[in-house]
Amino acid sequence: MRLSRLFHAPIAAFHDCISPKCDGCINLANRDNSGLDIPINALEAVYKPGGAESEHSARMSRADFWALAGVVGVQVGIETANEDYGADIDDAPIIFRGGRKDCATSPHTTEVYKLPDPHMGSAATFKYFEDTFNFTPYETVALMGGHTLGAATQSILGFNGTWTGPTRSLFQFDGTYHHILLVHDYGWNVTNLGTEEDPRYQWHCTDLAKPETENRDCGFMLDTDISMLVDLTVDDKGKPTCEFFTLAERTCSLNRTNFKQMIKYDSSFTEDSENNFVTDFSASFTKVINRI
Repeated sequence: MRLSRLFHAPIAAFHDCISPKCDGCINLANRDNSGLDIPINALEAVYKPGGAESEHSARMSRADFWALAGVVGVQVGIETANEDYGADIDDAPIIFRGGRKDCATSPHTTEVYKLPDPHMGSAATFKYFEDTFNFTPYETVALMGGHTLGAATQSILGFNGTWTGPTRSLFQFDGTYHHILLVHDYGWNVTNLGTEEDPRYQWHCTDLAKPETENRDCGFMLDTDISMLVDLTVDDKGKPTCEFFTLAERTCSLNRTNFKQMIKYDSSFTEDSENNFVTDFSASFTKVINRI
């Protein structure tokens, strides 16, 4: 399996576990699952190569296999950060338990389960994760750091860019996501990549410390991401109704509890920040994938 497919595995595992139980079934007709055919097909080529039984399909359900692949994807991301980028992060203490049962039509389904709306403000975002996973806000902030892996493609999801910036590998797993939200010299501007009828609002990051002659792109975020740091409010189409340009220039209120948590994950403020993040993310991800 190509490594680039493994880095999508945690995303596939998360989407599988949106249903009441992780069941090895994802509805690819659901717009919010767009693009997941890529990791699903890659995983299927290992789980049932050519449709034939394998040692994996003989030993575990597809849902178990996806969840385990998600764990491996995080670990490979940590190894990439350590080996290629000089990080010193311990193995992710994610607990995997077997026993998931596949739905009758696995790996596909026509069932529709509510995924996080990328245009939710803070209150709706935290309520979604509380209702779906029984998460506290602390657990939600930690899990959202998983956006350190991968990117969004406009032709697939309607959004475009990498959460942690174009100069950083898509395949390394570390605390960069939270760091980017805390940098004082990073400015955020909202753009709509969609239409008035079908808006796709996203926040573009600009490194204000760099001269305009250089590439100042430092990533992008969705409303749900910005909601981790400030108490974001949005209108009925997801357009922000408060302003967040920098930490110093904003009308959105700072969520001071979440701010203190995110400082734990930022090497600019805290020693061993990467391991703080990986430990907390692992606890949240463990709850997600073990809905059996």
